Amino acid sequence: EYGFVEQFPQSWILHDIGIGFRMDHSYDDDGNELEDEYVITEWISEKPDQDDIGELSLRYAQVVELGKTLLKERDENVPDGEWNTIVDYVDAMEIAFEIAIGTALDELGEEDDEEYDDDDDYEEEDEEDDDDEEEEEEEQGNDEL
Repeated sequence: EYGFVEQFPQSWILHDIGIGFRMDHSYDDDGNELEDEYVITEWISEKPDQDDIGELSLRYAQVVELGKTLLKERDENVPDGEWNTIVDYVDAMEIAFEIAIGTALDELGEEDDEEYDDDDDYEEEDEEDDDDEEEEEEEQGNDEL
């Protein structure tokens, strides 16, 4: 069978864990491709949540381990072209999963920051209410004296 690693943009779909994304090169403001810099351009299904990121992280760890163990030494029983394609695919998968995990975490962090900002407003209101209550208690204490 003939195999190849898709050039950019790349589409990655992991049906079993319900994650899909498209990845492309990053470009500077002038439209020039930035070497070895990639971005997720689209989540094919929906944005991953924390559980999805955990699943993808497990896959990433498996791919890294595969590269360190089985692919560390060339298997002479595998034809050169096939071996090179396998190594290229595993390398591409490692990069893609790493970029997807980082992007998903960044996006979740931004959502958390937005929620945190809302919480900050609530906490500031609570602090103001607490200050008002303390002042009232002090006034009542002074009245009793």
